[in-house]
Amino acid sequence: MEKDNAISISMRSQQVSGSVAAAGASGRLVGFLSAGQRGGFAGAPRGGGGESLVDDGADGEGEEVVGGEARVMLNAERTGGAAWMGRFREDPGFMTGLHYHPHTDEQVYVLEGTLSVYTDGAWHELEAGTLGLLPKGKPHAQGNRSDKPVHLLGSGQPAAFAEQFPAVDALMKRMQPGTPEFMAEFKKIMQRCGTVPLGPAPA
Repeated sequence: MEKDNAISISMRSQQVSGSVAAAGASGRLVGFLSAGQRGGFAGAPRGGGGESLVDDGADGEGEEVVGGEARVMLNAERTGGAAWMGRFREDPGFMTGLHYHPHTDEQVYVLEGTLSVYTDGAWHELEAGTLGLLPKGKPHAQGNRSDKPVHLLGSGQPAAFAEQFPAVDALMKRMQPGTPEFMAEFKKIMQRCGTVPLGPAPA
């Protein structure tokens, strides 16, 4: 649970240090927040009508997932498969298994609380205002090891991974989470959506 200063940079930081920039080039998990940045994507027009690519989700419910909620704001349909973005709540005790995405670069931006991310052989505690970069092929796990919910934005390129959230929501309505039948179907969804499981999250 040791904080890595090369990963977690204060929101008051005026610039990204050379050591963090170098870490990003090497493919490590890195965190930064430049002065004036707000995080997330700005709504870009999708054609002549001025419609935003981003759905802020204010008019609908998020999808229930094991240990929290997922609200996909930018999906394959809106981006032609190029990218996805969502807003997530991970409740205390939620934890993914160790896994990687062979074709997807993933980013997490912590809005509130502390997100625990395992990569490069260690756990890193990402506080609000931290951006984590997880390149394709990098094994990682993430979750909430605190006693309060964590809220974050997640994004990735390309967009196939985002299809996992509605698929899991539908699965949870059909089967009891944690049963062998549920886990067998869940693994099929992961494989279909570009996630390769490697086992439980390290302690």
